[in-house]
Amino acid sequence: MPLDFILCTVENNELVLVKDAFDLDVLEPLIDDELSEETMVLLTLNTNVDSIVELGNDFLDMGKKNANGLYKLLSGKGALFPCLRTEYSTEGNLNRSVRNLIKQLELDNSRQNAKCYILGLSNDFFDSLISTIASVSKFTYHSVASARYPVKTAGAPKAAIELANSLSGTITVPDELHEKYIGSYIECNNARMLAMRAAKMAKPILLFGESGTGKSALASLIDKYSKPHVGKFVHVHLDMIDSEELESELFGHVKGAFRGATDDREGLWERARYGTLFLDEIGVLTLEQQKKVMRALKEGVIRRVGSHKDIKVTARVLTASNWNLFARVNEKKYREDLYDQILTFRIKLPALREHSYDIPLIAQKIWNDIVKSENDLGAYPLSKEFKLALREYAWPGNVHLLRSMLSHLYDLYEKKQPSAELLHLVMRRNGQLTLEEEINRSTPEDIISIHRSKCLEHLKSAVEVIRACEKTIHPMIYAGIRDGEDYEHVVYGLEQRYNELHDLCKKPDLFLNDILYDMLFSIKGRLKLYIGKLKADAEEAVSLWVKQAQPEILVVRQSLFATIKELMNDNE
Repeated sequence: MPLDFILCTVENNELVLVKDAFDLDVLEPLIDDELSEETMVLLTLNTNVDSIVELGNDFLDMGKKNANGLYKLLSGKGALFPCLRTEYSTEGNLNRSVRNLIKQLELDNSRQNAKCYILGLSNDFFDSLISTIASVSKFTYHSVASARYPVKTAGAPKAAIELANSLSGTITVPDELHEKYIGSYIECNNARMLAMRAAKMAKPILLFGESGTGKSALASLIDKYSKPHVGKFVHVHLDMIDSEELESELFGHVKGAFRGATDDREGLWERARYGTLFLDEIGVLTLEQQKKVMRALKEGVIRRVGSHKDIKVTARVLTASNWNLFARVNEKKYREDLYDQILTFRIKLPALREHSYDIPLIAQKIWNDIVKSENDLGAYPLSKEFKLALREYAWPGNVHLLRSMLSHLYDLYEKKQPSAELLHLVMRRNGQLTLEEEINRSTPEDIISIHRSKCLEHLKSAVEVIRACEKTIHPMIYAGIRDGEDYEHVVYGLEQRYNELHDLCKKPDLFLNDILYDMLFSIKGRLKLYIGKLKADAEEAVSLWVKQAQPEILVVRQSLFATIKELMNDNE
């Protein structure tokens, strides 16, 4: 029987409360005291604490709270889950006590402290807190987290947090998505929510992220949860098809179209019919191939190679790329109209190095699969020492490299428990260094080069946000949109662009010069002013944009392009 809990953390010196219910048997694996980076408190009923402390030695019964503070009562006890019954009766007292506990624990590195503390409350006070959460009172309420699948925001950009808060409560994410696309990082959580939203859409979807970040897995899940779920899921690895054969594979051909074309043949696009066509690595297409894909997306028709007859296609299209498509547009190697077409709804998948605290959980899942496939036996848990060692690497191939390394370890040491020592040995054999080793090997020239590369990526991101601003406002300027769902979509989109600019401006050293930074900062302020005007008077806001913001954005875009070109020339 699930018990009610309130997950309680501190963010920006504010108490964050989230209600959830889960079974006692999932409580123990919820927190790994050596791997979790955030201290959490679980609030429940005093009567529930009696059942919880019977789970085992990890759940230490600390009795009832006395006059001492929580930190003095609970710190340094050596248990995973210290449990304490309390008699709090006001939100203010609880708020102060929990904030002080977490703050003092974060400053205390000398004791063996837990990462999760369980506090019991009276029935009446617990019920009042549930009501507080429901009414979003003076406590900050983030519904993006849950006790079963806690969401971590450490190091996350503001735009990601804002997106998560705006989506949560409106989208239900099945357990299968958490199990097949693993990650507690908020960007992973956003990807799962956006995947469920994408499942209801007919428009093209772009999954972007480095190789090995889970694009294929998420694409198949989007297809599975599509409504209605009909037709096939056709996964096309564009990068694995010879360029000369790609059009025939994708669009089909007629008899006699080329040597060897002895029969009419339908292409993969036709084969998908009312299902999903997944164009993996869409960045590899030539300009001529891009033209034909663009026609298929825009007009819903294709032509087989050697034919003059149009064929209607109905498959929903998902795309994926680990290329920087924006850079290819600037290099005139990618069609801007196709780029804009597939960019309409995008889902970012973060690299492992962005959420290294999830690596142990992902590794355990992969290890279980490897052991089960090899000997059909249950896998044993990876040691905490080994999990911590996994986090010392950058994992440039992401899950691909992680899976390859674990498989290699199993092949070499089948009966041996993987250890940190064996991991380092295998990684060195494959030329992989720990993050610390990479830093120690870097020369001053390397560091300068790395910084300039970061600047280049930062400026490219800035251009993408500026372009997205222009694309978002387009319906209001040229289609006369002033109210309704489309108007709300514009406002929401501009708010997201503002958050993205805010995150970019938090790193002024990556703009190369103060002038460029000041220009972006000015645009950010202009955008905030415009959003306020838009909510008050849409007509006046559009006039303000055309007269002031639009010319300024054009200058900023040109300045960004010039600086990017300079950096790219230097890199050559």
